[in-house]
Amino acid sequence: MTRLAGSSKLLRAMNESATLALLLDRGTLTRGDLRELTGLSKPTTSEVMRRLTDAGLAVVVGHTSGGPGPSAEIYAANPAAGHAIAISVRETQRPHLAAVLCDLAGAEVARSEVAVPADPLPAVAGLVDDLARQAGLVPGSVRLVQLALPGSY
Repeated sequence: MTRLAGSSKLLRAMNESATLALLLDRGTLTRGDLRELTGLSKPTTSEVMRRLTDAGLAVVVGHTSGGPGPSAEIYAANPAAGHAIAISVRETQRPHLAAVLCDLAGAEVARSEVAVPADPLPAVAGLVDDLARQAGLVPGSVRLVQLALPGSY
């Protein structure tokens, strides 16, 4: 594991994390907005946005107009940059798995349910693949699957 403590890598990661969190929370922001909200310098804010856009985590969604000088780019988090799946084991008359795939912004992209067979592992794997297919994602591109179990297990 790489140690980040006290390094410039740690500061870059913190700046990028804080900036991405603001884009996810607030929707769209300009570099000027981000500079005011984070307290970062102009060059640092520009560098952070360059790294986020190069990584595909942020996208330019428009430009401001009407003010003096050049128009400012308006940024937003790229919801397609990452996906997660939540699976819940439901104990009703017939136990089943309920699952939802969400994008980086938390919006629901796909949903599915299957009965729980004797061996649930293949059912979970199949559910993950099915949700990825529904969302038009490359198989194996979902990096996080959260499984929720009732307290009785």
